Amino acid sequence: MYIPVEKIDQLTDIVANLNIPDQSSLLLLIGEESQINYEALFARLDEIGVSFFGGIFPGIINERKDYKSGIILKVLPHVAKPVVIQGWEKPDFEITPFLKNINTDDGAVSFFTIVDGLTSEVTTYLQKLYHYYGNAIPFMGAGAGSISLVQQPCVFTNDGMFQDAAILFPMKLRMNLGVKHGWEKLAGPLVATRTENNIIHELNWKNAFEVYREIVEKDAQEKFTDKNFFAIAKGYPIGKIREIGEDVCRVPLSLTKEGSLVCLGRVPENTVLYIMKGEGLALVESAEIAVKKSIENLDTTIEHTLVVDCISRALFLEKDLSKELAVITKTMGQVSLNAAPQGVLSLGEISSGKNGFLEFYNKTLVIGALTK
Repeated sequence: MYIPVEKIDQLTDIVANLNIPDQSSLLLLIGEESQINYEALFARLDEIGVSFFGGIFPGIINERKDYKSGIILKVLPHVAKPVVIQGWEKPDFEITPFLKNINTDDGAVSFFTIVDGLTSEVTTYLQKLYHYYGNAIPFMGAGAGSISLVQQPCVFTNDGMFQDAAILFPMKLRMNLGVKHGWEKLAGPLVATRTENNIIHELNWKNAFEVYREIVEKDAQEKFTDKNFFAIAKGYPIGKIREIGEDVCRVPLSLTKEGSLVCLGRVPENTVLYIMKGEGLALVESAEIAVKKSIENLDTTIEHTLVVDCISRALFLEKDLSKELAVITKTMGQVSLNAAPQGVLSLGEISSGKNGFLEFYNKTLVIGALTK
């Protein structure tokens, strides 16, 4: 359900009339330009007695349109209430205590997770999840935060709003996933010979920006300046190639004074990388592939269609974003008229791949078809 209203009373009246079952939680996906008093909203939802969780995103998606404000509401059956997970930047972090009340043996279970997309070491959190659950349970998720890239509290539950945290939600639903980005190799291979978390200092033992600039400026026929780095870089992500599953793209967001590339998401040292390039039509076509993957071999009714689409992908597509969303809606509508695609424009996309391993993507589209 898409709700454009921002007045607390109107919103909570809608929630109260949903008559949410005890074994369900309310998911709220909120556009960052919404003018909402979150403290008042959370207090009112607590009064109603509903379990809730969600995040604040650069944009939200309702079928063929995207919005910078408004709310997507979904009532989802749960195995356990949403869990707030923090502290993975600490060397002694253990995820087990956070998961002790989640019983995954009771029938169909899948996970939806919302992370602070600008926090460090998101991959540590995902690795811990994978090591705990293995490849038996499907995951998808989204990075919350502001398009300004100024970090602030952006994920929430009944316990409040959090920064440097993740919300893990165990759903009483099965999940079929489609993941696709549509970007193609332009140059490489290149070795990330010196990195620091999400910062690439050197490529092939040379200054990272010098290597990146030489390749990109030649193809783009445009020079980087102090003011146009992201305007050009949004069309040239850095890719980590995967033999199994979808390649992992990284968005170069900015430069350090030394000429290092600051990316959204970790880049391990000695990773083999490629400079990627995109065309609007290819990205739109990849959306249809992602939807078709999400509905392969389904023989039950789709209850919900969740869409997580990268904000930097949307910024690159510009007007073609509406074409991508139209393709997603049309393709999903061929198999389900009751599960309209809804979701977010995110700061990072999360999905378990064919090998079950959890990845934190950029520039990628993740579609989740949820069934009972």
